[in-house]
Amino acid sequence: MGADGGEAMPSFQDISKDQIEITDDESWKTFFLYGYGFKSKLGTEMCPRTAALMERIPSTRSATRRLGRGATGRASEPNRSRPREHRIDSATGKGGRMSSYSMKNLKEIDDVAGASVPEVEARFARKHLDSRELGVSYFHYAPGYRSRMGHHHREQEEAYVIVGGSGRMKLDEEIVELRQWDVIRVAPEVVRAFESGPEGLEIIAVGGSRPEDGDGARVPDWWTD
Repeated sequence: MGADGGEAMPSFQDISKDQIEITDDESWKTFFLYGYGFKSKLGTEMCPRTAALMERIPSTRSATRRLGRGATGRASEPNRSRPREHRIDSATGKGGRMSSYSMKNLKEIDDVAGASVPEVEARFARKHLDSRELGVSYFHYAPGYRSRMGHHHREQEEAYVIVGGSGRMKLDEEIVELRQWDVIRVAPEVVRAFESGPEGLEIIAVGGSRPEDGDGARVPDWWTD
C-alpha cells in the first residue's frame, strides 16, 4: 500500500523482469498508460494530456510513465517512453504475425537505466526485434563500476560480447578477466555480474528463448568482496 492508503506504485523490475540487470531497489517507479496493446484506465486518467497524444499515434502498444531517484536521492523528471515500432507482416501488410525481418539501432532505444543507476546505460531490443527466439541488449558501465547484484535465469541461455573496454565477470564462484571481443556463453542457472575496468565496459548481450514475461531472478548484494 502507498503512504496515502492507496495502492503503491510498483518498481520497474516488478513489472518487467528484464530490468533485474540494472535495478533491484524501490527507487524506480513506473506505471502504464498502455501496456502490450491494452489501455490502462487509471494510468490514462492520471495523465490525460499524455494519453491524448498517445492516441494520435497509430499502432501504439506500450507507453509508460517512470519516476526514478538518481544519486542525489531526488526524484527525477518522469520519462515518456516512445511507442514500440509497428511491425508489418510481409504477406498480409498487417500487424500480427512475426515480420520477415526487423531492424533497429540499439543506440536509438531508450536508456532504461540512467534515471536510477547513473553509472549504467542499458538498452533492451527484444521487443523491437519481433523475434520468437532472440533478445539483444546493449550495456555500458562507467569506469570502475561493479554491479553488486547478480542474476540468473530459469530457461534463458545468454551470450555476452565485449565490444569495448575491459573488466571482470563473476560467474558463480569464478571470476574471469574480460577484454574486447571476448564472447562468454552463460547457462541459465549460473549467477553472473560485471565489473568495468579503467576504460569502462561495453557489452552486447544476446538472449535465447524464454517465457513471455521473462524468467530472470535477482541475487542482491552478491558481489561485495
